[in-house]
Amino acid sequence: MNIAETVKKQTDRILRQRTLNGTEGVIIGGVGGTGSPPPTVSNPSADLAAHKTSNDHDAQYFSLARISDVKEFLVTDTVKTTIVTRTPDAVVNALIGITFRVAVATTDITLVVTYRDVAGAQTNTLLYAQSCAVGSYSTPMMLINSVANEPMSVDITAGTANQVYVSASILEVS
Repeated sequence: MNIAETVKKQTDRILRQRTLNGTEGVIIGGVGGTGSPPPTVSNPSADLAAHKTSNDHDAQYFSLARISDVKEFLVTDTVKTTIVTRTPDAVVNALIGITFRVAVATTDITLVVTYRDVAGAQTNTLLYAQSCAVGSYSTPMMLINSVANEPMSVDITAGTANQVYVSASILEVS
């Protein structure tokens, strides 16, 4: 995080607290404001509502409705299996995260992310027939830009059935 982001977050926090408590001053790190008691936030919902009305934000709020995910999905076959898919209503940036666990014996794993952007259909092969020993694995988060009304999906192929568990999330971030 850079200094500008840090300052903005601190300023947002101060403005939310001032709005909630009706105070003009705050105490931060032992430095007093106008003598008012330090603000407290005891109601996160009210805190968010106050922040939304502070006119000092970008109006982007996290929503669970913008997530598709699966947890500990057992891969029961040796053919390509779609484990999670999401179809956005508008052009979006999306983060995709994948983790898997090989439970019984070494097996080959293929992981593929498919989507469509303005250039056309895209296929990102993260692993191709990669031999994975018993253990847990994670891929780096991946940022994609997807067009509206076209599915984004995560597919897995395991070399051996019933010994790989996979978890994945597709999160629309804008």
